[in-house]
Amino acid sequence: MSENSQEFSAKFSALDFAHSNNINYQYRLKGFDDFWREASPVERRATYTSLPSGDFTLEIKAQHKNKEINHKMLSIPITVLPKYYQTLWFKLLIVFFLICVLWKLHNAFVKEPY
Repeated sequence: MSENSQEFSAKFSALDFAHSNNINYQYRLKGFDDFWREASPVERRATYTSLPSGDFTLEIKAQHKNKEINHKMLSIPITVLPKYYQTLWFKLLIVFFLICVLWKLHNAFVKEPY
């Protein structure tokens, strides 16, 4: 995701069209969520807003209401890029700028004898 994105949303569905309302969905964003979230059988959507920068994994699992747990899980890697002012190059540029300003101030106020 780019640094300007404010929302991430993923829709999902199990490939059982005859019994699609009898399927329970759970999802979590590993690295962000500490617990599994329930998704409605009708909506089938995972939505996150204002994620911090970093690497995450969206995990989704589905099971029929009347069957035992399905251990198959879909995992999708997601990377949220940092905002420009959070990057190392921007911080180094600020430090360089401050050093230049301090050097100019130093030269302006401290006169060397001739």
